Amino acid sequence: MLTNTIAGPIKKDVEDRWSKMRTHKRIISQVRFQVEWEEGQQRQHANGVTVDVSHSGCMAIVGAPLPLNQRVKLIHPKTGRQAEAQVAAAALAARPMRGYIG
Repeated sequence: MLTNTIAGPIKKDVEDRWSKMRTHKRIISQVRFQVEWEEGQQRQHANGVTVDVSHSGCMAIVGAPLPLNQRVKLIHPKTGRQAEAQVAAAALAARPMRGYIG
């Protein structure tokens, strides 16, 4: 398997560009949660885990395909705390969805 990596001054330029595009600093955090959403008349559920979080949202891996702009409810399974969110970006892959939920 070939992995492309960026090294040297180009890597620094790419990192600087991405840091300027972010509205808030992102922190790596792996928190398990449940996601819940309505699909037609049925309520759907899936498990997920955050990859990183910020004041404005998170990137997460979710065990179900979630459409862009889908309104969801994130539920912490141990405490029951809930937060409303919206799928802001989605990446389709052969494995579970990975995308930004804001």
